[in-house]
Amino acid sequence: MKSLYSALFVCVLALSAGGCVFLDTSMISYGQKADGFEEGVVAFNTSDYQGAARMLKSPAENGNVDAQYLLGLIYLNGLTDGRRNSYMAEKWLGMAAQAGHTAAQVQLAFLYQDSSAPIYNPLAAYRWFDILIAERPQYRETLDSLHWSLLNQGKLAQAEALDIIPPKYVYYRGLDYNDLFPPR
Repeated sequence: MKSLYSALFVCVLALSAGGCVFLDTSMISYGQKADGFEEGVVAFNTSDYQGAARMLKSPAENGNVDAQYLLGLIYLNGLTDGRRNSYMAEKWLGMAAQAGHTAAQVQLAFLYQDSSAPIYNPLAAYRWFDILIAERPQYRETLDSLHWSLLNQGKLAQAEALDIIPPKYVYYRGLDYNDLFPPR
């Protein structure tokens, strides 16, 4: 009953802002308390990225993987000030990816593969794509390309030995905005 009231509150709040956003409160990461998460999602969905970043910070710091993923997208795409911050994107996407958030794993793998990013790391990209293909086989071609590239550079063994801890929860399907913010 409480989640119904929460959903109605979010809907009324969104209607007062000019549109209704339907939010399934059962999708809150691992049943954690909202702590401003719902309001942050509404702000994100209405393109108030500065407000979203402010509201999502506390839930993200408290382990809400959906909030971590959204903060990672905000920093990755420079949605608050027009400037990408790869380091903050890596921090938040990395936390969500380690918790098993598949959309965050995709974004993180592509961030590490981006040679124009200051945190370019094809070895880490290889390991994340290797983790991803079990759930998302569409990235097999990207993994194979990285495989041959690293093999030709003599770095494949180093990439395979890279100590990336397997995600805590495997393949959590939470919020996924990767269609709106495609990995680069």
